[in-house]
Amino acid sequence: MSAPHSNEDLGQLLETLRSTIRQNMARSASEPVTGTGTAADGMIEVTAVTGGQIERIDLDPRVMRLPSETLAEELRDAVNEALRSLQASAPANSTLPIDPNALSAQLEKLQETSVRQMSGFIEAITQAQNRLSARRDETR
Repeated sequence: MSAPHSNEDLGQLLETLRSTIRQNMARSASEPVTGTGTAADGMIEVTAVTGGQIERIDLDPRVMRLPSETLAEELRDAVNEALRSLQASAPANSTLPIDPNALSAQLEKLQETSVRQMSGFIEAITQAQNRLSARRDETR
């Protein structure tokens, strides 16, 4: 009995997996994910980046005329809006280097192929050992 998949099939499956990982990593690196939020009638603008970090806070000088308590509330609102915007845009621009579902499916195929091939190898070795044993017994 031969293995249902050849070494070439296994090699092709591995190459597809590696290619998918490389493509996703390149896409993640080239597509930075950001979110922006504004408050105080546009006088405060905040930019958040991947990882929940605040990259920029732009303040119109006029915002400094607000009472400190109001300024703090408006700043908080802009930051929260930027973080919500970041979170909303992340799924479309996946910050993960790969799609876990696609990777899981490919690894499952790899596992199935490997198990089938190993079973085929073991069966072939067992048959070869049986033939060698039979020949040895014939020569005695």
